[in-house]
Amino acid sequence: MTVWVDGSVSHCGRSIPLGDLRTTDFESFWNSNELQRVRGLFRRDALLQAHCMPTCNVLMAMRSDEFVPNQIETATTEAIPDTEIRFEPTDRRPSFMLLQLSDFCSLGCPMCCYGEGEDLKAKLAKSQVLPTEVFDHLLPVWPKLRTLELLGGELFDLPWQNHPLRRLFADLENHGHPDLNVKVVTNGKNLDERWCRYLLEHSFVDCVSFSIDSAHPDVYPTIRRRGNLERTLENLGRLASLRTASSRPRVHVTALLGNHTAPTLLHLAETCERIGADRLDIQPMNPMGDPQFHFDNNIFQPRFVPELVALWRDLTTLDFDSNRADILAMIESFLRFLGRADEIVAENATVPQFAQYRGDRTLGPIARRTEVAQSFVAKRDTLRRIRLQFATYARTNTKPIDLSVETDAREPVLQLQVDPRDLVDNAWHDVQVPVTTLRPGRDYRIRLASRRSNGNDCVTLRGTDSLTTQVRVGRRKQAASLAMMVF
Repeated sequence: MTVWVDGSVSHCGRSIPLGDLRTTDFESFWNSNELQRVRGLFRRDALLQAHCMPTCNVLMAMRSDEFVPNQIETATTEAIPDTEIRFEPTDRRPSFMLLQLSDFCSLGCPMCCYGEGEDLKAKLAKSQVLPTEVFDHLLPVWPKLRTLELLGGELFDLPWQNHPLRRLFADLENHGHPDLNVKVVTNGKNLDERWCRYLLEHSFVDCVSFSIDSAHPDVYPTIRRRGNLERTLENLGRLASLRTASSRPRVHVTALLGNHTAPTLLHLAETCERIGADRLDIQPMNPMGDPQFHFDNNIFQPRFVPELVALWRDLTTLDFDSNRADILAMIESFLRFLGRADEIVAENATVPQFAQYRGDRTLGPIARRTEVAQSFVAKRDTLRRIRLQFATYARTNTKPIDLSVETDAREPVLQLQVDPRDLVDNAWHDVQVPVTTLRPGRDYRIRLASRRSNGNDCVTLRGTDSLTTQVRVGRRKQAASLAMMVF
C-alpha cells in the first residue's frame, strides 16, 4: 500500500485514493467495507473496479496492441477464484508500504510528476510534510511490516530540526518488526555526513538508493536540474566508506533509462564501482512530467531502434551488479513487438553474448561479482566428477572458473578451478575431482564463480530441462534450470 504526504492511502503509487489517515485510524480504514471489497476484487483481477487507473502499466500490458517497457513480457496473472466478498474484520496487516514523508525537492527534474518549472520559493510555499496524526495512525502497522520504501520529494532537503524521518525512525525503533527492511530514495545532493551517520545508526536501513542517471558532467544537469554531481558522488562515497563490515545499508544507484542516458550507462557503472556503490538499477521512463521531454528521450520508440541495439551491445559487456538482464529482456520484447528481433539478433550473431539472453535456457554470464549455485542431496558417499554444460561467446577467455562444493552449513568440502579454454560449446564437460567423501542424504551446494573478467570474455552456464532448482545469479535468487550433475 502507499501512504501519501497528505495522509491519503492507495493500494499502489498510481491508483485512486481509498481513504485518509488524517481523519481515520488505521484499524477503521483497513477493515472498512470499501477496502475489503477492493481486496476481494484484487483476488479476482478486477483491477479497474478496484479503483486502478486505466493507464496503469499492469493493465496496459494485458492488451496485446500495447507495449509497456516496464513489463518484460506481460503482467497478467492467473485470477484466484473468489465467488463472494466476505466482509469480516482481519488482524492481518500490510507487509509492504510506500511512504511519502514530504513532497518538497530543491531540484527541477523534467520527468518528475511534481513539475520542474517552479522556483524554489513557490515549491516550498505549497510543500507538505506528513502530519503528526498520520504518524500516530500508522503505529499499528509497524509491528507486521517487513518492507518500507521512503519516497519524496527529497527527504534531505528538509531541516534537521523536527524532521519527519526522525519521528518515523523513533516509531520504527519502538514498534517495528525485528526483520523490517527500510529503503531510502534520495538524489544525494544534501545527504551530508550528519545524515549518513544517522542512517548508519539504524540497523533496519537496508538500502539507500541514489538517483543519479548519469555521471557524465554534460548529461547529469540536463536531468537533475539544480543538482550537483560532484557533491552527490562525494556523499555517496562517504556513505559507502562509513559502513561497517556488515555492508549495510546497501548503496544503490538508480539511472533513468532514456535516449539521453543510454550512451553513458557503462561510464556510470564504472563510476559506481570506483566510489563504492553496490548495484546499478536501470529504470525505464514513465509518461510523467514534461511530455516533450518524455517524447524526446523515451528510448522504447520505433525511431530509436538503432540506439536500442547499441544499448543492447553495451549491456552485454556491463560487468557490475545490475538489473541488466531485465533491461535486455525488455529490449528484445520491444524488438519482437516490432517484428524485428530475429533480424537484429542475426545481424549481431558475432557479438559476444549478444544472443545469450534469449529465452530461459541460459544463466549467465558468470562474470566478476556473479556467482551461480545449485543445491543437491547426496545419494552416494563419494563424489568423483561434476558434469557441466557451458557456452562461451569469446574463445579468448583465459580466466579460470572457481568451482567449490560445500555443506548446507557452508563448510567447504571441495575447491578447484575449471579452465574454460578446455570447454566445448554446448557440450557436456566432465570436471574430474579428487575423490571426496559425502554423507548420503545430506544437502550440499555447488558454487561457480569467476575471477576478474569483463563481459566479453566470461562464460555462460547453459540450462537444461532435466533439473530445476533455486539458483543465485549475482545477488538475486531465481528459479531456473541448471545443467549440473554430480557423480
